[in-house]
Amino acid sequence: MIQTYFSLFVVSIQFLVFTAASGDDIEPLKVNAGEWGHTVRDGIRLAAWRSPARRRQDMRGIENGIDREATLVRLRSSRTCPLQKGVLRAILAGAFWIQNRAHRARQAATSTCSHCKSGVEDHHHLWWRCPVWNEIRQRHGLYGHGVAASWPSQPAALCLSAPKMFFLHRAALWI
Repeated sequence: MIQTYFSLFVVSIQFLVFTAASGDDIEPLKVNAGEWGHTVRDGIRLAAWRSPARRRQDMRGIENGIDREATLVRLRSSRTCPLQKGVLRAILAGAFWIQNRAHRARQAATSTCSHCKSGVEDHHHLWWRCPVWNEIRQRHGLYGHGVAASWPSQPAALCLSAPKMFFLHRAALWI
């Protein structure tokens, strides 16, 4: 009896076809174990990216993942000091809070930008719109760049004092 169920399972799995994130059909029994494992891990990684984007507004725009090479190039560089690498990792991990996020968590009385006192301090405002940081954006060639302003915001960055905020802006430009 057990042998019969096992045989039926083997027969039915032979016709099992999965669709990968790329849209390709994959038959698990016709690919090697390494390729199958990579496909499954890739699907799990993509699902992990899509999940927070459905729940959190600050994560919208990353549903399809990120370009790992472009994002991590400064973390791999020997020219980046450990402190800068730590800040970059914190930005990527969402460890820095902005005023809007703190307000939603009932940790701040208002979501108004603490630097320019105008508008809601969200990632888009902080990185691309806040007039306090116009000079820094100009220095790096980002001011007036229509393309840069339309990019999705980086996950979570905390509103800090001006010197630390300057560093975070420079860090964000590396990413």
